Amino acid sequence: MDTKDSNKRSFSLFGNYNLHEPAMNVPVHSTPGTNALSPYLNFDPTVLNPSKSQFILPEGQKERRGRLELMFFTIGGSVIAGSAVGSASGLYRGLRETRELTGSVRTSSIINYVSRQGATTASAMGTIALIYSLFGTGISWARDVDDELNTVASGGLTGLLYRSTAGWKGAVRGSLFGLGLSSIYVKKTMSVPEKMRAVLLKGFGDRDNLYIGETDVPKIKDDEILVKVHAFGVNRADTMQRKGQYPPPPGVTDIIGLEASGEIVLVGDKAKEQWNNGDKVMVLVAGGGYAEYVLAHMGCVMKIPEGISMIDAAGIPETFLTAYQGLRLIGNIKKGDIALIHAGASGVGTAAIQLAKFFGAKVATTVGSNEKIAYCKKIGADTAINYKHGPWVKTLQEFTREWNKPGFDIVYESIGKDYVEANQEVLGVDSRWIVYSCQSGTEADKLSLSTLMRKRITLSGTVLRARSADYKTNLVKCFQNEAINGFLNGKLKVITDKTWPMEQIADAHKYMEDNLTMGKLVVTIIQDEQ
Repeated sequence: MDTKDSNKRSFSLFGNYNLHEPAMNVPVHSTPGTNALSPYLNFDPTVLNPSKSQFILPEGQKERRGRLELMFFTIGGSVIAGSAVGSASGLYRGLRETRELTGSVRTSSIINYVSRQGATTASAMGTIALIYSLFGTGISWARDVDDELNTVASGGLTGLLYRSTAGWKGAVRGSLFGLGLSSIYVKKTMSVPEKMRAVLLKGFGDRDNLYIGETDVPKIKDDEILVKVHAFGVNRADTMQRKGQYPPPPGVTDIIGLEASGEIVLVGDKAKEQWNNGDKVMVLVAGGGYAEYVLAHMGCVMKIPEGISMIDAAGIPETFLTAYQGLRLIGNIKKGDIALIHAGASGVGTAAIQLAKFFGAKVATTVGSNEKIAYCKKIGADTAINYKHGPWVKTLQEFTREWNKPGFDIVYESIGKDYVEANQEVLGVDSRWIVYSCQSGTEADKLSLSTLMRKRITLSGTVLRARSADYKTNLVKCFQNEAINGFLNGKLKVITDKTWPMEQIADAHKYMEDNLTMGKLVVTIIQDEQ
């Protein structure tokens, strides 16, 4: 199913609102209908800026909701709810007492009871909501963190202040009540189950071997975080693992999945310096992404850039970090280079084209359809060639001559065997040839060592999945230092081709294996994130 949303509206106790937030391209709420109040009475936390503290001022964009706007919206809702509860209580009390005193129902007395009790309860609930929200705002601002500790502290201080007029005993009772109530809320909202749903395998083979089953939630280590997954990306490596052609590294879960987006629900002791419960993040993992919960090393985690939805964020880590590693860290791509990127319409290819342009290179790419040619040019490729139509090697050589180059400075490819000879022909002197997959086979019988020596070609192979946590941590840091701002200024874009619910994972694999991809394929677990 596509990521487009409808213009339907949802109705709740506190009013009606659009299901989709147009300014941020994300859903407005996490569950339809009446929503449970979240920490600090934040009605719709999903629309807040996930790259900053949750307590933010409205930023001025039309229809964008800020932290304080939501706070006062919910205070108003609490007043309305208090008025309704108080009025109902007043009606019951008025009916009972007027009958006991006069033997009949007196309308004027009932109206008096309803209005008085309604106003009193509305005032009380509104005051509590206001105090609670102000404490939450202040504590979050002071700590620059939005987590369960703020919730408990706000609850305790609210109870203390609200009951302070009843003396120190009343203040103590109020604070204990607030602490208890907020602690129950935190335990309910932040608790992690022992079991989770995940995409499992009956055995290696075709797509029919994929099924949704139940397994244990992974146990966290000191340097890890546990993420409640909203969505995960689908990669070519996933289909290879399903077939038994790409096993996980030793010690890594057998559950498929190399990237995901979601919300942190547990933080290891060492990771607490960097991450907090409730942070909205995207993660690079060696396995386990196809599940409701996934573990990630603390250095392989990135906050989701402002304006990027959970769905789009799920397609960033594996594809963009793979492309960045190959082009920048290994290929040392720079301004003035000419790069050839094979399979330009794939997830990694889409990222590689954009990153090559981001670093100032000229880009050519090969694809398998005319539709993909138009797509690749749209995202930045200077030329795109359908490898099924004619002698593409000569066409590429003409392209490099147009830029006064004897050949490409960089070839970045995932094809392998079928392109070994052609790559040597189009590469220039002192060039870099980076291989990150071998879809057509691993044999290189047409590799000419004399050509490599004569052109001084540096041939590098790389697999990101098997790299150490330290290497990936450094990779993430370099990517964030050099490229992450590209998502904020529009130079880099996440292009999600299609999405499916987790129950349709086999359809996502079929789409990948049919080579229909133009961008990123994403599977959603929390359906409201579509």
